[in-house]
Amino acid sequence: MTRREQIDLHLDSFRKLEDNWDGCHAPAISELVIETTRDYIRFLSNFFGFPEHIVPNFNGGINLYWADESFEVSVGQYGTSIDVDWSDEEFAVNWIQAQKGLQAILEVPGA
Repeated sequence: MTRREQIDLHLDSFRKLEDNWDGCHAPAISELVIETTRDYIRFLSNFFGFPEHIVPNFNGGINLYWADESFEVSVGQYGTSIDVDWSDEEFAVNWIQAQKGLQAILEVPGA
């Protein structure tokens, strides 16, 4: 079984968590959070590899931790919107700007 398949199974297991799964009133993890997390992992794994740890959090979200990187990503749902937080906001901003710059270079005709 590949690491991606293992992660998919692990994320699917979060569907079984019901309200109060931690005994401290944590909400169940929504389908939207699970699928958004899956999408983020697929995208970020192209640059950073797969996260070392994927854990549910007490807010009904999912935290992703990379062993060899200096950041973590938390995906949560607040009302009808998804919120994605990076532990190192400066890293996230710089990385996103670099990706936009790379995209702009790739879109230049004849480059």
